[in-house]
Amino acid sequence: MTRSPPPPLYPVPTEPGPTLDPSMIEDDQELAEVIDQVILLDAAARVRQEHVALHQNALREAAPESWPLFARVEELTSERSSELSLILVRWAFKEGVRCGRGQR
Repeated sequence: MTRSPPPPLYPVPTEPGPTLDPSMIEDDQELAEVIDQVILLDAAARVRQEHVALHQNALREAAPESWPLFARVEELTSERSSELSLILVRWAFKEGVRCGRGQR
């Protein structure tokens, strides 16, 4: 008997991707939401996140006493990745404006 795969943890969005406008660039929360939407549209990113979640669950079960420390390290790593994403998107947007590929 063949088992069906579990439903995706991160379903494919049904809406089109977001557009970026200058007002979003300086607002951390709004820009982070746009970045998250773009990432969710990427199939490889969704698959990678599901693999991460499965391995996190396995680690939590295998080493429950170490889980709080691992979770904190994961949280700090995620925060840093988010900060870097904001920096890179702002830089790319400003470069596009500077090179005449966008309006400000």
